[in-house]
Amino acid sequence: METRPSDPYVIKVTAKKWNWDFEYPGGMHLTNLVVPNGQAVELDMTSVDVIHSFYVPAFRFKQDVVPRRVTFAYFTPTREGVFRLYCAEYCGKDHSQMKVRAIVLDKAEFDHYLADIKQSTMNMPPKDLGELVYNTKGCKGCHSVDGTKIVGPTWKGSWGTTISLEGGKTETMNEAYVKQSVTEPSSEIHAGFPNAMPSYAGQLSEAEIHGVAAYIESLKQ
Repeated sequence: METRPSDPYVIKVTAKKWNWDFEYPGGMHLTNLVVPNGQAVELDMTSVDVIHSFYVPAFRFKQDVVPRRVTFAYFTPTREGVFRLYCAEYCGKDHSQMKVRAIVLDKAEFDHYLADIKQSTMNMPPKDLGELVYNTKGCKGCHSVDGTKIVGPTWKGSWGTTISLEGGKTETMNEAYVKQSVTEPSSEIHAGFPNAMPSYAGQLSEAEIHGVAAYIESLKQ
């Protein structure tokens, strides 16, 4: 767990309230941890908000994930299967829902799986890609699509409207505003809502951001 193996497969892990993001070589992001059996794996882990804790009971290890710091974990899977992955550090109201899967695949199956995910994402219509981002990247925890006001403003009916910002400025809800809000959320804070959204800079591709904008536009009626 503490000694870096030679030539590990490196996956970047980002924890946030209340989900995990796994970034693979080449920039592809998954919401479950998928690894090849028999291959040494290195996890480079950080948090964008509070302390989380990466815990897979079947792997027999747990590692805290800390804001403004990178912690590391190393393991070599020895058995294929699907295992539970939890946050083991209380991180807020949806802490108990921060559970995903750790999936160990045969090496050839692992390579095919990543290739299939990449291809299907590239071919997905922007609206569908945006809906996928909404459901898998933590957006739905703060933004409703039915008009309900929760932590952040609803996306329903917001496209093309004038957004009032803290300080008296206004912006139009369009793709440029979506991109600014995703990458630099603290730069333009929606009036009446807390400055609570973490930055997704480097975590979403240009295609995914465009997809989010397309999905919000589809909710204008």
